[in-house]
Amino acid sequence: MILEPLRIVKSFSPNPVAVGVSSTLSFAVNNPNVIAVDASFTDTLPAGLVVAATPGVTNTCGGTVTAVAGSGSVSFSNGSLPIGACKHLGEGIERHR
Repeated sequence: MILEPLRIVKSFSPNPVAVGVSSTLSFAVNNPNVIAVDASFTDTLPAGLVVAATPGVTNTCGGTVTAVAGSGSVSFSNGSLPIGACKHLGEGIERHR
């Protein structure tokens, strides 16, 4: 069986992110396959953005979201993402330069 890749859409709100202002980073994740798949990924933030001091992670995809305050990346891990779409929201992001 050949599996289709996940479809992941990343967005910021507000966008653009102003210096000293928090933004919410959202990922919409779609599994177009007929079976559950491993949906693990790490996303490196654009230059000048870091995870907020209090990230406030919300996750509706199951699995684990890792957003460490002050880091330049966020990770998602779900070894068995169900068929269809989910969205995990709420990683607070801040611009420092």
